[in-house]
Amino acid sequence: MFRKLISNLPFSPSLINQVSFYSKRLKKEQFTRRIGLIFTAFAIIVQTLTVLAPAKPTLAASTNDIIFGGGDKAGIQRALSSGCDSRQRCDLKAIFGAYGITSTNFANAKAESIYSSTANNYWSIGRAPRGYGGEVSRSIPGGPTVYSRTLHGWVVNHNWPAYRVETAQGTRWVLQECGNIVTKEGVPATPAPPADVKVEKTVDKPVVKRGDKVSYTIKLTNIGKGTAKNVLLTDTTVPGLELQPDGLSTNPLVTVMRWQTAKRFNMAPGQSLTYKLYAIVRSTGPTTLTNKACADILDINVYNNCDEVPVTVVAPCAIAGKENLSKSDPNCKTTSVTPVVKCAVAGKESLLASDPNCKTVVAQPEKCTIPGKENLPKNSPSCKISTVEKCAIPGKENLTRDDTNCKPQCQYDVTLNQDDTRCVPCPISGKTNLAANSPECRPCDENKQSQDGKDISCLELHKKARNITQQLANANGTTAQAGDTIEYTLSVKNLGKQVRSGFVIEENMEDVLEYADIIDASGATFTNNPVKMLSWDPIALKSGETATRTVLVKIKSSLPSTPASTSDPHSNDMKLVNIYGDSVQIELPRTPIKAVEQTITKLPSTGLGTNIVLSTVLLMAVTYFYFRSRMMVKELGLVRQQFNYGMGV
Repeated sequence: MFRKLISNLPFSPSLINQVSFYSKRLKKEQFTRRIGLIFTAFAIIVQTLTVLAPAKPTLAASTNDIIFGGGDKAGIQRALSSGCDSRQRCDLKAIFGAYGITSTNFANAKAESIYSSTANNYWSIGRAPRGYGGEVSRSIPGGPTVYSRTLHGWVVNHNWPAYRVETAQGTRWVLQECGNIVTKEGVPATPAPPADVKVEKTVDKPVVKRGDKVSYTIKLTNIGKGTAKNVLLTDTTVPGLELQPDGLSTNPLVTVMRWQTAKRFNMAPGQSLTYKLYAIVRSTGPTTLTNKACADILDINVYNNCDEVPVTVVAPCAIAGKENLSKSDPNCKTTSVTPVVKCAVAGKESLLASDPNCKTVVAQPEKCTIPGKENLPKNSPSCKISTVEKCAIPGKENLTRDDTNCKPQCQYDVTLNQDDTRCVPCPISGKTNLAANSPECRPCDENKQSQDGKDISCLELHKKARNITQQLANANGTTAQAGDTIEYTLSVKNLGKQVRSGFVIEENMEDVLEYADIIDASGATFTNNPVKMLSWDPIALKSGETATRTVLVKIKSSLPSTPASTSDPHSNDMKLVNIYGDSVQIELPRTPIKAVEQTITKLPSTGLGTNIVLSTVLLMAVTYFYFRSRMMVKELGLVRQQFNYGMGV
């Protein structure tokens, strides 16, 4: 447009009016671009000052802080020396001492910045449970319970100003913003792929009779993608079916009722092992005998760790001389032909038994010559040397077969016989190879303690929430509104065999009370130092007994827009989160202020270098267009001046 007007002006002088109009428009544009340049320069100055001296948050402290509000090195040093923070929580020496930090070694601490990322795997220790970042608890001797979680679980890819302290336990960091202790645990290990051990069992003779010998084949295969470790293969049978030691030199029988590998072993993915077992059928039938092979391992699929195969024992033939046949055998029957009976008298066998001459001549019988049996005839069935039949069960050969103890051993307890009423397997899954009366047959570890030192062995903790106002039986994961009433139910069950005395049920309410008030705590005692906690009186839990406690809270009618603290980004996050065995989280509707705050935290974080590049490009663009407009205004002024003096263009 500019060039067109200037080039046509000598041929059409009337265009001077359009040149004047265009000049006025360029002057307005120059003014607008001057204002834009001024504001751009001002914005860059403000941004530079923000980078050099960042603004302090309106809420810098949280009850999660080890040292409330944190501080500089001198302030933290004073708190460590006195043992108390600004809230008069005088447990600092116990907490910091548990991690090897003292006022002496902190005096040599050096300021540095640590970067929270999944690769760095920093862990932060605070006072309040939040349920994030793989949180674990620890009871400090002489101090409170603290909670450790990954630093990137709070805020990922963030720089934290801290003081580095070298201790006897290793390197520790103390965050400036909150005084929380940070440890570094190394790169998280990649979970190993799971193993899946499958047991398959077959038998060569599915139908047998008493005295038969059967052969079992057991195939063990790891069909998973990970290595199966500490595998133990076992095979147990039932009375009437006795295992034989044939070919088991390296893996001998435990009893005639049980076999297992001599030691535990590992199996690579895809590896297969085959074992062969033999057994003798002792049952007369008719019956079905089943024995079971199992791999003792806890893998991804426990349903294929065992396999069993039955053998059917048929009844034997009852006809004398045909006992080796089964009852259903076609040859198991008597003949109807009347036999010819010969004379049984010696020397007269050619005569029939009915012949009158088939008579014996009475003679003095010959006496038995065996000591102690001389009064018996020599042809008496009792005139023979007595033999005692020995017990055929391995390990009991010193007993006679008629001895009451000549019985198979209990496969679960070798001190008992198989038919003993106490020979009962442990009913707990994974422990069926033990006897029911075994000290190890229990569903829990009676001596186990939680990481915070509390004895929760054999206790099952659960928690659920109910929104009474919205009539939601399960409020976990739902959104509550202002004014809603929430009922929390805590339960603890004693799975052990002993009475648990003096157990205290307690509930951390720190996160919930940011947006709610307690209506009814069922007689619990409320404390707020170091965190807001409900505690009930100690109770005694009998074996199998369940104790429950309820807490009623009401959401505030006006939800506060309190910003999250810098030391605890998950505080004041429009969520009610608390944990008692189970984690329960209830969402709240976000206020406009909180929506903006949480949206900003999700925006990408640009560093100083990126800001300088973007600011320079923007400033150059605005400056270019401003000076371009200014130059065009001057050029139009010169054109008009020359035209008015008649000099032409």
